[in-house]
Amino acid sequence: MAGPHHHPTAAHLTAYALGEASHGLSLLIETHLSFCGECRRRVAAHDAIGGALLDEATPAALAPGALEQALAAITRLAPASPDAPTRHDGEIAGLPEPVRTLARGAREAHGFSFASLGLQVLDLTAAAGAHGPERVQLLRIEPGHGSPRHSHAGEEVTLVLQGAFRDGSALFGPGDVEIGTGAAPHRPIAEPGPICFAIAVTSGNLKFTGALGLVQRLWGGEA
Repeated sequence: MAGPHHHPTAAHLTAYALGEASHGLSLLIETHLSFCGECRRRVAAHDAIGGALLDEATPAALAPGALEQALAAITRLAPASPDAPTRHDGEIAGLPEPVRTLARGAREAHGFSFASLGLQVLDLTAAAGAHGPERVQLLRIEPGHGSPRHSHAGEEVTLVLQGAFRDGSALFGPGDVEIGTGAAPHRPIAEPGPICFAIAVTSGNLKFTGALGLVQRLWGGEA
């Protein structure tokens, strides 16, 4: 089966491989890698270079007791059970890891919220460990519907998990990544077929157009 056609940028993958990507972006890229062999190979190449550099580095002495403290901390960790079902599992059971486990906990805690006709949003920001201006959201988009038309004050990176959406002439299916920046407005619309699930990571406020944009400006919500 063909892999995704739309990928994270080279800068995104490099930041992920170096451990410098934000929490939300790291979650998104890790999930994308479960779809995309090409990007897995690119990240592996970064890891190989990093490993070679470490081999050439001068070792640094550990603080006294560091190993024992690390082992004790590992022992205290509770065993994970990512596949344990919850009473709110439903459609989330079909999503890929690691989003599925985070979404299960968030849905159990507070559930989806209504965003617009045919669009529901599950906030994963805290579950993903994101902070500052970064927001992480799971989008549930019914066929023929989508987000209100908007532009971006920062960056919005969206990964399709299930189903598909079309944004203008571009089609985004499972594993595809759309990157939105700048003032050009757009409006993704879910394709006919299964409900579209996507994870969106934003680093700045969205700027809505039309009537919703007027409401946003009146309430001071524009970035």
